[in-house]
Amino acid sequence: MATDVPFWRAATGAQQRMYSMVQFLNRNGFHVKTFYLGQSGTEQFDLHDEMLIGSYQLDIEQQSSDQIPSSRWRKMKWYVRAIQHQINVWLGNTRSVLAPDRSPKLEEFRWPWAIDLFVESVEQFKPQTILIQYVKLAYLLEGVQRDDRSTNEGRINRVIDTHDVLHRRFESFQKRGLNHWIEISREEESHCLRKFDLIVAIQPEEARILQEMAPKSNVVVCGHAISDKTNAAPRQLSQRENKLAVGYLGSFNGSNAAAIESLISEMRSSKQVANYRLRIAGGICHWLLKDSGLEIPDSVEMMGAIDKLSTFYSSVDVIVNPVGFGTGLKIKNVEALSFGKPLVTTPHGMIGLPVGAEKAAIICEDESEVHQKLMELSTNPEQVESLGTAAWEIAQSEFSESHAYGALKTALDRGTGGSSKEAV
Repeated sequence: MATDVPFWRAATGAQQRMYSMVQFLNRNGFHVKTFYLGQSGTEQFDLHDEMLIGSYQLDIEQQSSDQIPSSRWRKMKWYVRAIQHQINVWLGNTRSVLAPDRSPKLEEFRWPWAIDLFVESVEQFKPQTILIQYVKLAYLLEGVQRDDRSTNEGRINRVIDTHDVLHRRFESFQKRGLNHWIEISREEESHCLRKFDLIVAIQPEEARILQEMAPKSNVVVCGHAISDKTNAAPRQLSQRENKLAVGYLGSFNGSNAAAIESLISEMRSSKQVANYRLRIAGGICHWLLKDSGLEIPDSVEMMGAIDKLSTFYSSVDVIVNPVGFGTGLKIKNVEALSFGKPLVTTPHGMIGLPVGAEKAAIICEDESEVHQKLMELSTNPEQVESLGTAAWEIAQSEFSESHAYGALKTALDRGTGGSSKEAV
C-alpha cells in the first residue's frame, strides 16, 4: 500500500478509516506492507510515529527525499530527477503545495525521487496487489511493470482507494470560497482512475460516478467499521450538570470549520441560553481557540486530542455534525451510529449512510436549525434513548467489519488468485 497519510495516528476521519482497513486485512489473510512518503524528523514522521507503528505491529517502510535507491542505475536517475525538480522550483514552474492563496494542483504532488524508491520496494516485496491511497499518488505506478492483462498469473493487481470523488469535492469548496487540499478536474481524475483494475469507492453514490469515469475498471464500495466499541452500548443519559452532553469530534479542514463555526454562532446569537453542553474534541479545537476569532460560550468544552474513540463517545449522549458541504462519507457520522449515539445532522451529513439511518437521526434542514433541534432534544430524554437504541441496532448490521470490508476482501482475493495468504 502506498500513502503519504500517517494513518496509524487515527487523528482524522481518513486516518481512522485507513487504519481500520489495514488492521482488518492483516487479520484476514493478507500481509499489508505500507510504502509511506513522509519526511524524517518533521511533523510528517517523528519518534512518536515510530512508537505507534511498533505498538500496532504495522509493517511500514518510511521513505523521504534524502533516501536514495540502492541500485546504481536508479541512483543516477534519482539525482537527475532531483536536480530537474529543483530547477523547476527555482524557475517558478512548480509552486509549493503549501502556498496559502490557492489550492495546489495535481502535478504538485508528484515527487520524482519517490518513483524509483517505490519500484525498488515493489521488486523486493513482490506484492500480488498494489493499493494506492488517493489519486494524487497514481504517478508511482509509472515505473511498475504492467505485465500481461490477459492472465492473473504473475500480474500485479492495481487498486485505488479514492476516499472522495475529488473533483466534486474541490468544486464544493470552491463554491464556498475556500481552498481545497487539491485542485483537480474531472478529466485529470478520470485519467488517473483508468490506470487501475479496481477502484474503491467510499459510498454507493460515488461508486456510480467513479464507474462512469473509468468504465473498464471494477468498482467496489468500502465504507468504515470500528473494532474498538468499548462502552458503546446504549446507556443512561449523563447527569453532569443535569445537561445533555453533545459531542463533536473533528480534525481541522474547511468543511469542519464552517460546520462548527455555524453551530457556535447560533449558540451565541440565540435568545435562549443553551441547556446542553457541547464537548468538542480533535484537531478542530486548536483552530477554534487560536485562529477562528470566535468567542467560545461557557457551555462549550474543548477536549483537544483524544487517545481512544471509546473514551470520547462514552462521555457524550448525542453527536452533532452540522456539515453543509463536501463529498465522500462523513466518518464522524458513521462513528456516532457505531457507538449507539443519536445523530443530529443535515441532509448533506446523511449522504452515504445506509437506509434506516434516519431512524437514529434528527435531520435539520440546514446548519442554522441545528442549535434549536439540540435545545428541543435536551428536554426529551425519552427521544434520546429511543434514537440511541435505533443507532445501536443499525450499527450491528450496517457497520460491522464484514459489511464494510467484505466486498473489498472478495475483490482482492479474486484479483490476486484467491490464495490464503496474499501480499498488499
